[in-house]
Amino acid sequence: MSELMLIWWITLFLATVSLLVMGFLVIRRSWDERSERYNQDARKVVQDILFRFMLTENLDHERDLRNLLGFQRREKLLLRKLAIDLFHLIQGQERERLSHILSQIGFREDCLHDLRTGTPRRRRLAAAALQIFDDEESRQALLHALDDGDADTRVVAATTLLILNAVPATPLLLDKLHETIENQSHQVRNLFHGIARQAPSALVQAASDPNLSAASKALLAESMAFASSFEVLDPLLSFAVDADAEVRASAIRSLTSLQHPVVEPVIKKGLNDPSWQVRAMAARAAGRIGLRDCVSALSYQMDDANWWVRFRAAEALYRLGDVGIEALQMRAGYTGCGDFGRGARMAALVLDEHGIRVASELIAENTSHA
Repeated sequence: MSELMLIWWITLFLATVSLLVMGFLVIRRSWDERSERYNQDARKVVQDILFRFMLTENLDHERDLRNLLGFQRREKLLLRKLAIDLFHLIQGQERERLSHILSQIGFREDCLHDLRTGTPRRRRLAAAALQIFDDEESRQALLHALDDGDADTRVVAATTLLILNAVPATPLLLDKLHETIENQSHQVRNLFHGIARQAPSALVQAASDPNLSAASKALLAESMAFASSFEVLDPLLSFAVDADAEVRASAIRSLTSLQHPVVEPVIKKGLNDPSWQVRAMAARAAGRIGLRDCVSALSYQMDDANWWVRFRAAEALYRLGDVGIEALQMRAGYTGCGDFGRGARMAALVLDEHGIRVASELIAENTSHA
C-alpha cells in the first residue's frame, strides 16, 4: 500500500468517526429534549393533582388517584423532587394535606425502603423527601442513615433531621460527618450554619471538646457567625488563638459579625499574625468594624509581601472614612520603589477603584492651573 493510499484511508476513517460522533450527539440531544418535555408535562400533571387536593381537602376523583399511583411506580424520583419543591412553597394545612395524599399512595413507605436498599442517588433523594413526614419512624430511619456508607447521604439525612427539629448532638454529627467536614463540603457547611441559627448552644458544647480536628474547629468557628447570640463569644476567642491558621481566620471572621467590643484586641493581634490568611482577615475585620486606631497598622500592612493582605488593608482604610482615605492618598503619592512603592501602588489602585484622585495629582493639577 502506497503512502498516499494510507493517508486516504486514515482520512476516510477519521471522517467516518466524526460523522458517527455527530450522529450520536444529535440523537442524544433529541432524546434529552424529549425527556425534558416529558418531565415538564409530568410535573404539570402531578402538580395540578396535588394542588387540587390541597385546595379541596379530599381527592374525590379516582382517576387522579390512579395517576398519582402510576407516577409513584414509574417516575418516583420525579415525584419526590416535585413533592420536596411543593413542600417548601406551602405552609400549615396545605403541608398536612400534601403529607396525607402522599401517604395514601405509599410515598413515605417507598422512601423508607429506598433509604435502606436504594442506590446512593435514591437514598439521598429519599432522605430529603422524608422531611415531609414528621413521624417517629421517619426520624429513626434518618438517624440510622447517619451510618450510611455514602457520605452525601449522611449529610442529607442530618439536614432533614434538622428540618424536623430532631438533629442529634453536635459531637455525634462531627463524628458521623467527619469525611465531608475534612473535604469542606458545601452541604455540611450549610447544615452547621442552620444548627447555629437554631441552637447555638449545641456548637458551644461541641467546641469544648479538646480532641476536635482542625477542620471541625474551623467549621464550628465559621458557623458561629450565624448565631445571633453572644454565648459563642468564648469559644470563638479560644479559636482565635488556635495553632491552626484556618481556625484563627474563621474565628476572626465570625467575631467580626458579632460586633462586640472584646473583638478589637483580637483583630489588632491578627494584623501581625504569621499567616497571611489571618492578617488579611484581620485587616478586613478592622475596616468592617471601623477601628480607626488601626490606621497606622493598616498602612503598614499595605507593604505586606502578600497581595491579598495589601488589598484588604487598603480596602479597610477606605472603609474607615476620611482618616483612612487621607492615609491612602499619602501612601499613593509616594513615587519611590521597593516594598514601600508596592504599598503605594496598592493605595493608588484602591483609590482609583473608588473614583478618588491621588493627592499628589490634585496638587500638580492645581499648580499647573496657577
